[in-house]
Amino acid sequence: MKSICFFSSYFNESDIPVYVKFYLDNLLPHFTKIIFLTNEKQLDVESNEYLIRNAMEPFYITNEGYDFGMWYKALMKYDLSGYYRIGLINDSCILFKPLDEYFLWLNNQDLDFSGIIDSSQYNYHIQSFFTIINKNAISYTLNYFKKNGLQSNRKNVIKVYELGWSSYIQSKGLKMGAFFSYKKYHGVGNPSVYGITELIRDGFPLIKKKIIFRTFSKAEFIDILKHPFRHDPNYYFRIIREANEKENIFNFKLLSQDGYKRNQIEIVFSFFTSLLFRLARFLLGPSWRYYKKTILKREE
Repeated sequence: MKSICFFSSYFNESDIPVYVKFYLDNLLPHFTKIIFLTNEKQLDVESNEYLIRNAMEPFYITNEGYDFGMWYKALMKYDLSGYYRIGLINDSCILFKPLDEYFLWLNNQDLDFSGIIDSSQYNYHIQSFFTIINKNAISYTLNYFKKNGLQSNRKNVIKVYELGWSSYIQSKGLKMGAFFSYKKYHGVGNPSVYGITELIRDGFPLIKKKIIFRTFSKAEFIDILKHPFRHDPNYYFRIIREANEKENIFNFKLLSQDGYKRNQIEIVFSFFTSLLFRLARFLLGPSWRYYKKTILKREE
């Protein structure tokens, strides 16, 4: 049976990042076809040879509508009638070990719509950075994307696709589930950020790229200040190595080729800012609750 993966990756350089190649290499055994979606650019010779060597088809797309914009255009372009499984996956996470455990689990489930992890933030949904659509859910997904089209506003993208898509699938009576359940990892907020240490120790194969590259938006950074959070990327590298001693994991030293630099001053500043923020929350009491509901909400 045929399966296809639409892998969305945004970068401005001419070479495919090393962590993206590692991700793609580990998707290859689980799909009969991979379409590499990326913003319009001229890839270098080595990157083109990599795609050709692995029979991956590039699809260059004008950057609009975020990852869902890329997926929308791909879903509208390709004839998917012969496929029993579609993967919509993006490069917002760094994969650091093979995906065999997830796909072994998936192939033994009776699910129409699934992912690596779910979330209850705002409403129940599959986190969209790794979504698998099985046969019964394909036509519903195509109809949903056709109906809603491109959403250029980030809030609308979250509302319509990140949250609304899962709700729509559930409303059709289809079976939905995730390999890792949010219920074990703090339950409130984004488990792939605030529960990441526990997730890694339990076998989670991914870590958000923004945790390592420290590319949080202003609103995300404000949200992080409200929670206990480890800021040093080296902490996560250590946890990953300790949890996967017998695995052939990604060599994080290679991230230097993708522009990764450890900024110790920024890490220390983030740590003390977070500490002071939580101290203020403790000391202010009722005043803090007012501040959280008004000032912080406005800044978000």
